[in-house]
Amino acid sequence: MLTPDELGPMVQDVLNHLYDCGYLQRHPLAEYVQPGNRWTPRERMRALRTLMLEMIEELSPGADVPFRSGRARAYSVLNLHYVEGMTVQEAAKELAISERQLYRDLRRAEQTIAEMIAGRAAARGGQDAAQGAPTRDALLLQELDRLAVGAEEAGIAALIDGAISALRPLCQQREVEVEATDEVGAQAIYTNPLLARQVLVSILSWAVQNARPGTVVRLTTHGVNGAAQFEVRFSPVTDAARVAEVPAAARGLAQHLGAEVRVDERASGEVRCTVVLGGVCETTVLVVDDNAGMLELFQRYLADHAYRLIGAQNGPEGLRLAEEQRPDVIILDVMMPRQDGWEVLQLLQNRSTTRDIPVIVCSVLDDPELAFSLGAAEFLPKPVTRSRLLGALTRCVEHSRAPSDRAGRADT
Repeated sequence: MLTPDELGPMVQDVLNHLYDCGYLQRHPLAEYVQPGNRWTPRERMRALRTLMLEMIEELSPGADVPFRSGRARAYSVLNLHYVEGMTVQEAAKELAISERQLYRDLRRAEQTIAEMIAGRAAARGGQDAAQGAPTRDALLLQELDRLAVGAEEAGIAALIDGAISALRPLCQQREVEVEATDEVGAQAIYTNPLLARQVLVSILSWAVQNARPGTVVRLTTHGVNGAAQFEVRFSPVTDAARVAEVPAAARGLAQHLGAEVRVDERASGEVRCTVVLGGVCETTVLVVDDNAGMLELFQRYLADHAYRLIGAQNGPEGLRLAEEQRPDVIILDVMMPRQDGWEVLQLLQNRSTTRDIPVIVCSVLDDPELAFSLGAAEFLPKPVTRSRLLGALTRCVEHSRAPSDRAGRADT
């Protein structure tokens, strides 16, 4: 087992190459994170980056503590330098400290992460190294990486038939029937068909297991702007509040597809679960961030989804591309040279050609109230996880204008 002093240089090296995919795929720290694991290169890279981002997030003192304060110093220097990609000089200026002090803070913060990793290993007796036995969420992510073969056209009827077929033995055991009403006929959606089918299977299995014997679980499908909304309704065997939580696997699968599973109780006492899957075309996302590594990170996060990402590294370039490209969503950093994100957001809101484009403010400065007051649709604090990014994008797309309205806006 390595000591914190031995882990320190390795932690620093990983942080210095946080967005270098090829470098992280070969880094020896992965073996310490989970020795003997037969990771693919992509899984190795992802495990190391996720570990570092989790460690940094654990240092966050909370939104009520100013990011320049002593309590937040370790979190702030790591975020500014490694996540935001600021130079030492820029980060020191932002925190109003000397460059020498910032270097000292960085080394201490890196050592703190090394101690945290070593502590995880010690707490588990060193059996499974820094992160211990893989959690269910971690195993699910590994499986998704293996199965995410990209999006393609998938027939809605085939998805429904496949899901219901898999549930027939369970329905017989539970004395529950699944009845499907398909209102979209032979239409297809643009999605990963394997994962989409698993979402439906997981939700329907949960519904069947919680439905009263002798009742019917109803699955209704509607077309929604080129996507498909699947609605599952059933009468619960017990109090609806006790079955309101869909299995984490279903939510995780849906989030990986850029979707969100929603559950509510109807006045009749039925439980209703809805999820919108797929689409027929790509969603264009403009990423305005002076750190080119963020665009690369988001491209990896969204590689298996129908998103087309374009990047701008400063405010003026972002405003120009917003006018020319008319993206469906804009992801906007705050701390940028020439024009900060707050000014860019105000300019976007004041222009008739861009005011209707939903903006996700994504920053290390945790100030969602200010972002919302200036017109932002969503706020994402850095470091950004894949699930949070997909959730924010999904909500923006679902609440954006219909395609016909967008076409009209583009002609103005």
